[in-house]
Amino acid sequence: MLDFEFLEGRPYTVAEVRAAAHLVVMNESSARNYFGTARGVVGRRIITDEISYQVVGVVRDVPAARRYSYADVWMPITTSNEDIHNDDYMGSCMAIMLARSADDIPAIRREFAQAVAHAPLPTGVYKWCKEVRLYAGSLLATTVRTEIGNFGPDDGVNRFRQMAGGLLLLFMLLPALNLVNINISRIRDRSSEIGVRKAFGATSGALIGQFLVENVFLTLLGGVLGLGLAAGALHLINGSGLVAYTQFGLNGRVFAGAVGATLFFGILSGVYPAYKMSKLQAVKALKGEGNSI
Repeated sequence: MLDFEFLEGRPYTVAEVRAAAHLVVMNESSARNYFGTARGVVGRRIITDEISYQVVGVVRDVPAARRYSYADVWMPITTSNEDIHNDDYMGSCMAIMLARSADDIPAIRREFAQAVAHAPLPTGVYKWCKEVRLYAGSLLATTVRTEIGNFGPDDGVNRFRQMAGGLLLLFMLLPALNLVNINISRIRDRSSEIGVRKAFGATSGALIGQFLVENVFLTLLGGVLGLGLAAGALHLINGSGLVAYTQFGLNGRVFAGAVGATLFFGILSGVYPAYKMSKLQAVKALKGEGNSI
């Protein structure tokens, strides 16, 4: 379900889980650290939590960024010290369901909600509980619920998206406004050039086009510089081991989206100054009166 890449061995079976067999699947780095090699360790034993387990498989390292599947070793849930059959619903377990397609997700959620509605109330420590709240949600919804501590019907994803979108817009608008001021100052210094061009018949459209092309060029130049800096930063993060088993890389789709947004705000920040200066009369421009825009 989580698409582990087995380097050798196999996963434990349903029968072995029911039997609470002391078996483990290890990741590549843990096998190398424990046995000195990541190959030929199937059948050997490791000691964890003072219990001996037999290794049945070795998988490629799972990045720590995959928070719900990342681990050093995996063992049957039935070997846990926790009582997974208690009726308090307060354990630390999480179930993952795999849909055949996106169209099946609404039906899965409805069926899960019906099952929860008929679940018995806790009778142990939490017998004061009057309602069981469990929801089937996507990875994003589950993450948002966990981080904001929201256990109601609303998973908070829409609010999260609105906040993220608002912050993104704010962080893009502030530099855009700064660019407007920079472009105005840059165009003021070129008022004499603009006057000469208008005197020789340059139209307002030609001047606007010139300034926009210059702005787009500078924006793309900044994008290339940003790409280089991002590659260098990712290389440093990967070398530091800050996020276990994780190798970050450049994503072409994300970079293209970022460049598109940058171009949009770059053009937006250049339109107003270019338009104002293109309307300046040639005589005033030649006299340097463009500083008054």
